[in-house]
Amino acid sequence: MSQRFVAFLRGINVGRAKRVPMAELQAAVTSMGFTDVRTLLNSGNVVCTGPRQPTADVARSIEEAVLSRTGVDSRVTVLTRERFTEILEANPLVAHVTDRSRAVVAFLREPSRAQAALAPLVERSWAPELIAVSAEAAYLWCPQGLSGGALAEAVDKSLRDQVTMRNLATVARVQALL
Repeated sequence: MSQRFVAFLRGINVGRAKRVPMAELQAAVTSMGFTDVRTLLNSGNVVCTGPRQPTADVARSIEEAVLSRTGVDSRVTVLTRERFTEILEANPLVAHVTDRSRAVVAFLREPSRAQAALAPLVERSWAPELIAVSAEAAYLWCPQGLSGGALAEAVDKSLRDQVTMRNLATVARVQALL
């Protein structure tokens, strides 16, 4: 029996570092035996179908395949379609969102470890920015944009390679591919 996965590669094709052509990324995932492999945008969003297995195993395999094929080392966070949908539906900040490009879901690679690192950020006031944390994600509302405020940068610095962030506009497009 197979299932649908979404994989997010952290930090590829941002500036000049970690350049990975999407055709190479798609080929790397296809070479692992996944089917219906689709990439979205040029920022490391992959949707694919494969056998039921732990998402951590899929993530590790994609990391290895991408490194082997392209020489780029990137942390990968993988979710099943079902878990991805649950995370989106759990967003407590959705009522604040007036621009999907300024609202972010930060997918946590190791949720229990990440939640501890995020606790001090949740306790602090970021007005007009907002943060909420669930079991497997952090939700950010950044009304001045990601680079216009301090919250997204603080989350990234706190978690480093344990998080990958996507705005709600991109997340909606990924969900459509799933």
